[in-house]
Amino acid sequence: MTKGPQALNAAARVNCVNVRRRLSATIPLALVSLASCGSPPSSLSIGPTSAVESTARPAVSCGSLALDAPVAGGFGDGSGMMAETPRLEPMLGMVLAYGGEHPDSFGGYGLTWHSSEDASVFVAFSGDVAVHRDALDDLVDHPDELIVCQSVMSDVESAALLEELKPELAVRSAGWSEAIDGAIHVVLADFEESYAAELEDRYGERVEITVGEFPYPMPDPPPASQCGSPPASGAVAGLEISIDALSGPIEESHGSATTATVRLRNTGSHTIQFGMGSPSAILVRPGTAIVVGGSFGGALTAGLLQPVGLLPGDEQTIALSVRATSCDPSLGYRVPPGHYDLIAIVNRSAGEGGSLLSHPLAVEVL
Repeated sequence: MTKGPQALNAAARVNCVNVRRRLSATIPLALVSLASCGSPPSSLSIGPTSAVESTARPAVSCGSLALDAPVAGGFGDGSGMMAETPRLEPMLGMVLAYGGEHPDSFGGYGLTWHSSEDASVFVAFSGDVAVHRDALDDLVDHPDELIVCQSVMSDVESAALLEELKPELAVRSAGWSEAIDGAIHVVLADFEESYAAELEDRYGERVEITVGEFPYPMPDPPPASQCGSPPASGAVAGLEISIDALSGPIEESHGSATTATVRLRNTGSHTIQFGMGSPSAILVRPGTAIVVGGSFGGALTAGLLQPVGLLPGDEQTIALSVRATSCDPSLGYRVPPGHYDLIAIVNRSAGEGGSLLSHPLAVEVL
């Protein structure tokens, strides 16, 4: 399950990937989703059980397993997670087998992580949750380590709705995935508020919508700003980074983002060499370092580093995807029309000194 407007198509169904979630606002968890992940796990022994009593477990909505809370302290070297996962595999196999016998309501299963070394099994059903909980309590060896939650739809229903939505979402270059509560998570461009309203009206809780960087409708109170400050720019002697003038304003587009050209010039007397990832773009208020939006997601990707090798007097260009996506919820989903400075962030590979920032370019957003 992925979040963000760039690449959700590859996760059209729930995959066996690590994502970060929480059970409530105060209990950090992470989740490994295993819905639709093939054959049942192999049989291994179960270790010590949780101290929580089965009879005290509250009813849980699967939607409360939120994406944005990391495991406290992270997973370290991963050894705790690698030890805990096989410990719970027999119970995962049991809930998968049970869910397979109830396809009309089974909504998936997986692991929730209370810490880097402590997990519980969760299983989702769209109906008769108490009945399924009682049945599984009698079936599994350690019911205190089992969370049975309410999903919006069954896995079968989610798959059917996704197939219904795919044609129209593809036309709009939208991203999609299956959320943990069985809803279809749709990610739309920052200017798609009217279409988001249409989807919500048609499908209600069966869709979870993100517009730009924030949920739709905008929560009340709104989420925290994601803007931050521009990274400190490193320095490379003789290297000048600029952005060529755009052909026009940054406008709404159902196709690709506005593409700018970043130009790297060696104005010095020595060869410049480093590896870089895809650049990202930020919009700041003119003459300031106050970030209001931009294109997010430029990063270093293993195997996709682009070498920079500039002899004295040489130059190299890079394509830069430019959007006006707001990072401040008080501004809405899209940066308001007006004039801003565009700055490119060139991400260098590890050990080469951090990010490099271009000279600002005055731009207009419509």
